[in-house]
Amino acid sequence: MTDPGRIFRVRGRVVDEAGAPVEGLWVALVDADPVLDDFLGAGLTHPDGSYELSFARDEFNRERFELEQTPDLYAVVSVTRDGVDVPVARHVFAPVRPGPATHALEDIRVAMHGGQPPALAGQEAFPGLYHPSARRLRIDRELVEAALAEVVPRVEELTGWSNLLDGITVLLEHEYDDAAVHRRLCDRLGVPHNDQPRHISDACLAFYQPTTRTVVVRSEVSGRQGYEALKQILGHELVHVGQYTRYPDLLERHENLIRRALRMEHARATSTYDGEMHALAASEWRRGMTYLEATVEDRRQREQLEADRFAHEANIESYA
Repeated sequence: MTDPGRIFRVRGRVVDEAGAPVEGLWVALVDADPVLDDFLGAGLTHPDGSYELSFARDEFNRERFELEQTPDLYAVVSVTRDGVDVPVARHVFAPVRPGPATHALEDIRVAMHGGQPPALAGQEAFPGLYHPSARRLRIDRELVEAALAEVVPRVEELTGWSNLLDGITVLLEHEYDDAAVHRRLCDRLGVPHNDQPRHISDACLAFYQPTTRTVVVRSEVSGRQGYEALKQILGHELVHVGQYTRYPDLLERHENLIRRALRMEHARATSTYDGEMHALAASEWRRGMTYLEATVEDRRQREQLEADRFAHEANIESYA
């Protein structure tokens, strides 16, 4: 069970001076500190002016010897103009408390001149975003389970899929025996294997292994992100889970691609590598995705598949 003091969930609204909701503004939540403020997360306001964010206690205790139990919370509201985020309001909140319930924040009021909020001089849009401390989260099983509890219902609501976690194992990287999985996969695919460690780029924060139906969270690199980012990372992998569940032929195509890549990797190790592994892998994957897209009629699902294409290529090539 998650430590009730570890996760903070908040919800609020941005309104104009007349109390009408304002849509499409960035709301950055920040913990005020004497030296370096801690960025906790940001989100866009919905048509009703609302926003909802979560953050972990780790994120406002990033400096050495910090032992805060609750944040000194404030928000910076920004509007994007010509690709630049322009701060338009700053609001200091009353104290918030952690726990499973979502804490309702007071409304943030934004002045409007001619239908647009004026810029707030001397204010950063996202204070503390570029904090010198690389690590933001201590990712463990408790934190992952808390994030899954929030994100699974949301992914299922948006996609129309259900029971996404049925038969799925979620592991942290140190719990995942890559060498053993690699050997089993090679045996299944009928290709030679070796025990050389495989490098996975730090750009890969998590991955889904469809053959073993396992989501692996790379806790060290993902810990450089925030709790909201962890939820997005898990949500991204859950979409892959749904894709492979909904379209069983995708697993066959995935394994064919892996088989080709592993054979080329073996050829490289035995000095017969022809230097075309990445190009062939990407080409084969694009052909598979083109076929899959042709079978998907729903526009939203096609757009999601298109958005996921690069991530799939990166995961497959990194694994191989």
